[in-house]
Amino acid sequence: MKCPECGFENKSDAKFCVNCGAELEKGVPKREYPIKVKIKTMEEKASRIELFVRIVYGFVLSIIAGIWGMLAFITAVIHWFYILVCGKKEESLWKFYLEYLRFVSKLDGYIYMLTDERPPITGADVEYPIKFSAIYEESASRLELFIRIVYGFVLSIIAGIWGFFAEIAAVIQWFYILIMAKRNDSLWNFIAGYMRYYFRLQGYVTLLTDERPPISGEEI
Repeated sequence: MKCPECGFENKSDAKFCVNCGAELEKGVPKREYPIKVKIKTMEEKASRIELFVRIVYGFVLSIIAGIWGMLAFITAVIHWFYILVCGKKEESLWKFYLEYLRFVSKLDGYIYMLTDERPPITGADVEYPIKFSAIYEESASRLELFIRIVYGFVLSIIAGIWGFFAEIAAVIQWFYILIMAKRNDSLWNFIAGYMRYYFRLQGYVTLLTDERPPISGEEI
């Protein structure tokens, strides 16, 4: 391993440079989490009219999300058994759930007032202030199928508690926008953090990745 400080070639398992004593692991780029939830920087100005449009438009799109979600759940169950038997992911099943989560993440971002831009009815990777993406890897762990049940359950409890407070924050944000015609930065950041955590968890639970999600709302 080459030292990032002095260039000395050390052994591959070395943690510190023999020549200058620098920490070698700092020079090794960390592997990024395979699921990304990108949320565009907050726009302070907000529309009072959109608060009311959102109720109707969000309701209609939530019906579509509910129907799509039932099909996505069936897909996830089929995919679970496919991985159990074959020891690998099936790309078309993987993509179906990916597109569902893309759509729902946009919808939730709109409903939670992270943006006033109305979400398109599509699971395609289009330009929008909230973007969900994942890296496909064919290999999959049969063992992780069972670990996921326990680990996912624990993290879902955290998501439930966090989500409860995020909903309260959204209600407060709604009235704040109604009165001030702008978003509150602290409320927006709290909801955005929840969104990042929740959708990374969803990607793990629904077999998009075997890599366990961090318990964090930070952008990674």
